[in-house]
Amino acid sequence: MKRIYDMDESEVLALTDEMINRLIDYECANEGVPLLPPHPGAKPKAIDIKPDTTIYKVGEWNFINVEDANRVFEVLATSTLCDVDGYSKDARIGSIITTNHYSYPQVKTIKVMSSSLYIKEQSQIATVAVAEEEWGKANKIYNQAYAAREGIVGNAWEVVRMAREHEAACNKFRADFARYLELADGDRVIAMNFLTKANEMWDLTFFSDLIQELCPGYAWTKRV
Repeated sequence: MKRIYDMDESEVLALTDEMINRLIDYECANEGVPLLPPHPGAKPKAIDIKPDTTIYKVGEWNFINVEDANRVFEVLATSTLCDVDGYSKDARIGSIITTNHYSYPQVKTIKVMSSSLYIKEQSQIATVAVAEEEWGKANKIYNQAYAAREGIVGNAWEVVRMAREHEAACNKFRADFARYLELADGDRVIAMNFLTKANEMWDLTFFSDLIQELCPGYAWTKRV
């Protein structure tokens, strides 16, 4: 297989994206870079299990019944609580907790998954967990291979980009020459004079072959 760096411009321009990717694989093979494995796709979606149980939290205690939580809250709310802080095992400082204190207990409502629901959905949860683990491994391998070939991919596509940009510039040069040729009543030298003057700020060696194609024998001075 011919390497992309050994192709002339016409060969590069004839390449399809599929052919370019195959040439990139060929360059990777030459450089000892692993081929890109199939993309692992999107990460498996986490299982969405709606909590089926409401619990009530007061401080560090959780309650099934809101009545129990409220009773505990009432006791705490009507009591003088003390928060104990200490700088050492032997020196402790106690401070009174007021109703606006940051740790003053409140009744909080929390939605959780009951043990029965967890048991019911355990198989599905385990299946998703395994799928996520397998996806993580495949994604790591893919990313490592992608990173290893990134330089080769960039260089190959740079060859393609330069060829396509040169073709586009030449097409514009031809189109501009055709317009100047009409203004010059068909005189190719005059038309080329117009064109080179309009583009004298550029290095026309980029179009040297094209200039001779459009106006054989035309002599122009290379911009310094």
